Amino acid sequence: MAGPLFSGGLVSGLANVVLDRLSSHEFVLVWGNKLVERLRTAIRVAEDLAANIEQEQFGNELVRKWLDSFRDALYTANDLLDDVLTKAATQKVVRFWRFNYVNPEEYYKTDLLGVCSLDSFDLLQQDLKEKLLGKKFFIVLDDVWSEDADKWNSFITPFQHGRKGSTILLTTRKVNVGSGIQNCNSYPLEKLSDDYCWSIFADNVFFPKLNGSSDLERIGRKIVEKCDGLPLAAETLGSFLRAKHDAREWNKILSSNILQIPTIENKVMSSLLTSYYHLPTYLKQCFIYCSLFPKDYYFDKDELILLWMAEDLLPPQRRRESLEEIGCKCFDELVSRLFFRKIQFHHNYFVMDDILHELAIHLAGEFHCNLENLGENEEIKIQTRYLSFGMLNSRNSIAKLENLTTSLCVDDLFSMESIASNLKNLRVLSFCKLDVLPEIIGELIRLRYLNLSWTNIKTLPESLCNLYNLQTLMLYECTKLTMLPSGMHKLVKLRHLDHEDNGIQEVGGLANLHGSFEIKKLENVVDVSQGRSARIIDKTHIDELCLEWSSAANVVQNTETERDILESLQAHDDLKVLKIKGYKGTTFPDWLGHSAFTNMTSVSLVSCNNCFKLPSLGELSSLKSLRIERFDQLRSIGMELYKNEGDHHSSHIPPFPSLETLEFHDMPSWRSGTYLTLKLFLNSRSFS
Repeated sequence: MAGPLFSGGLVSGLANVVLDRLSSHEFVLVWGNKLVERLRTAIRVAEDLAANIEQEQFGNELVRKWLDSFRDALYTANDLLDDVLTKAATQKVVRFWRFNYVNPEEYYKTDLLGVCSLDSFDLLQQDLKEKLLGKKFFIVLDDVWSEDADKWNSFITPFQHGRKGSTILLTTRKVNVGSGIQNCNSYPLEKLSDDYCWSIFADNVFFPKLNGSSDLERIGRKIVEKCDGLPLAAETLGSFLRAKHDAREWNKILSSNILQIPTIENKVMSSLLTSYYHLPTYLKQCFIYCSLFPKDYYFDKDELILLWMAEDLLPPQRRRESLEEIGCKCFDELVSRLFFRKIQFHHNYFVMDDILHELAIHLAGEFHCNLENLGENEEIKIQTRYLSFGMLNSRNSIAKLENLTTSLCVDDLFSMESIASNLKNLRVLSFCKLDVLPEIIGELIRLRYLNLSWTNIKTLPESLCNLYNLQTLMLYECTKLTMLPSGMHKLVKLRHLDHEDNGIQEVGGLANLHGSFEIKKLENVVDVSQGRSARIIDKTHIDELCLEWSSAANVVQNTETERDILESLQAHDDLKVLKIKGYKGTTFPDWLGHSAFTNMTSVSLVSCNNCFKLPSLGELSSLKSLRIERFDQLRSIGMELYKNEGDHHSSHIPPFPSLETLEFHDMPSWRSGTYLTLKLFLNSRSFS
């Protein structure tokens, strides 16, 4: 594996996590403010030094080794602090740890460099104004990074004194730069086609002078495909191969990692690193984390955010923002800076261009290891903390795995119990193939994320409920798993549970769930007390609620009981999205459509085949999307859809004040005229 190129951003992010934990009440109470402040000061000094020398480690082995050592020490400190905080929370016990600090300035010293700013351009502005006054000009501002609208308005003042028709062309790698500039038309540039890249490559390699060798052209076109539409890569590779006329030399380039070729590395890397350097510290960490995934991996935005949360890579929470919301902003920022590209026709999935993925791998260094990238004779390094995608081999000793904090799809990780018992530092754990989850899982007290989706597990050990820090438990498509452990209520930090066959009583104590919450097979709930045991109304952090009955026979013994069960599943007032499918009752309870749901933006009611009347939804003030599908008994729509007569707090505003989309599908019993009545009532709304 290649050595790390730039660790400064990662060091800074990890240092901030350690500093936050040192400030916790538990440590201040035991150690006292004076000692805690000394520790914090020492870490801040080292952190500042790491930031200053970040760019100097390229080509300086001493700097790189010091940064790696500091980073490794921070990982160790973070593990210890995490252990102490967990024990303090679960056992009310705080243990003492001794930290030995070595002054980093004994290893390396550097001077601070000044930074240029738009704020100091007063004299330049005056000079520009005089030179441009009354003249027509075309000016190019290349590779702009500032998004500050006020600074740009000040900077651009001299250019407003030229003649009409003057033009400024601004290039940038950040989507948001253009939004801060007035009267600016944006033209996003797509990557070059392989044919255009080939023309650049051929011009630089002087291909005609090579007598148009068919072998070299065939290899060269394959090399161009690796440029991934980037003209700089095509130009640099062409120049590099200009003096090489042997097909074997070209094949070496074809089979190699582009960024491992020194000449290419220096030129392409310097360009890509400019984008990297302009990232905030927390985004640098999030970007480098993606090195764990295979090339061309389809990143699920929501899944990646949950992983970032578990790894403590996100910036601190502010105001009322949830970690999920902060993670979403971080992801969107990386998209706006072109580190991710949305996959067309795939909702919520993104891909990272090959050359950026290679950059992430180089930046990650020995702390991150994708087993698929290891050579046959390569071993996991002792510093490795993040492991992914592959199988272990006999050369990888247990000792080298003790520091692991992350294991993604390393399916033989638990092949020996002796290995599992030494993985106490794990925060993230996922499997692609697994038949049995061992009882020892309960000893991994630092675990935040556990993904067992698509595995063949049949049971979950009761010890799983000892995982006090667990935030995410993914059990999607675990078709052989029939029930959850009885102690699930002890998982007080669990925010995300993805399991299609949730036992309704088992989730009752999980009040901290966030995001989307789905309960299926509700036909198995036999009475109201079981429904109430789920305590849906207490789950105040969920944004989306999905309630589903299996599509079995619509005949039920008592439709009133069905209605009462749905009544017992009432959600909290801040819910944004409600989906109900397969409901067996004939009418809906009053809480559906109550005006108190002021944040409800979307409602979907599907396959409620016994219902002959719709719920009153007209007073949902924020409702933008309403979908009604397969109501076999519904013949017409009356005023009950628009106004809840039983709601004494009903407002006098017109019904559906925010509705943008109304959809009806597969309504076999509709009487003629129902469509026309709706269209006349809603008039200008989108209707299908």
